[in-house]
Formats: sequence, structure tokens, C-alpha cells
Amino acid sequence: MSTSETYRDPTTCMRAVLQNGAVAIDPGDWINVEGYEKKTIEIIISGTATVQIFVSNTPTKPANNVDHVQYGNNVSSSALAEIKVPVRWLKAKISALTPGASVSAYMQGCP
Repeated sequence: MSTSETYRDPTTCMRAVLQNGAVAIDPGDWINVEGYEKKTIEIIISGTATVQIFVSNTPTKPANNVDHVQYGNNVSSSALAEIKVPVRWLKAKISALTPGASVSAYMQGCP
């Protein structure tokens, strides 16, 4: 249940659903966030799960099952993550999840 919805307007802000009530381990879908220098990701974890934020600056979109550079530490409780460096690609990976747990992750980026 990765990226299911993205709204992008280069003159304003971009909003994207990175994970939407996921109940299984999921590699995440890479989204293009180039040009959006200020990015925050709200991670909502119900139960026990681990989320990792990955970034990349490759010229082309990486395959979803490929992880590049992890940004920050593993997230195991609901949190707000701020991406403070310019990157081209971003994804939220669910690397661990116990039965009954769920994860949602929402990103907003502004120029």
C-alpha cells in the first residue's frame, strides 16, 4: 500500500501519501521530490513496526525494491521527520511489522 496519491504544483507545495494504512512489510515507492527543498514526513505507527526513510539523487527513478541511502534512524513510533538536504527521490520503507500493526506516512514538500 505505498504511494497511492500525489498532488504536485511546482509553484506551491507537494503532498504525497507514502504509506496508507499498510499492514505488511513494504519496500515503499520512490517519489520525485526534486525542487521541494523543505520536506516533512508524518509517520503514524499503530502497534509495533519499523519505518525507514530512504533518499537518492540518481538521474532515473530507482526500482522500488532497491534501497539507496537511509536518511536518519529507524522510526519505531509515530514521529515527524524533516528532510533537511536537497534530494531527488524519497521513499518510506516498512522493514518490520508485527501482526495487527499498521503504518501510514504522509509527506509535504515546499519550494
